[in-house]
Amino acid sequence: MLLFICKLFPPIYVPLSSISTTLNIYQGDPSATLAFSWIDTPGVLIMICGIIGVVIQGCSVREMLGVLKDACVQTTKTVLTVLGVLAVAKIMGYSGMISSIAAFFVAVGGGFYPLVAPLVGALGTFVVESETSSEVLFGNV
Repeated sequence: MLLFICKLFPPIYVPLSSISTTLNIYQGDPSATLAFSWIDTPGVLIMICGIIGVVIQGCSVREMLGVLKDACVQTTKTVLTVLGVLAVAKIMGYSGMISSIAAFFVAVGGGFYPLVAPLVGALGTFVVESETSSEVLFGNV
């Protein structure tokens, strides 16, 4: 199912990718908009394929919703952690902290900064205990 919905099959992919929502979110330019594609994103496709697979296997709706509820409860702490890291990253970006950290490492590293940069990445990963969170926090450095 996932294979047939991907970009390899334009007759199916193009109509699905045209389903989107456009929102005005202020980012400095009042006319700037963000467009969200809903159906052709991997998460939604995996969810649709999962539902189709459950139906094919004969699972009841009650059992399917129970498993979904259990999964949501199980990942609550993870979701809250990721949201917290994203909030801190946005605050650091808007306040200029990321720029200050970058300027410090460039000033200290000088011409050797390209050699020091992987250590900065490793330090960031150690501090936040996640590669993804480190990229969100320190990616602009």
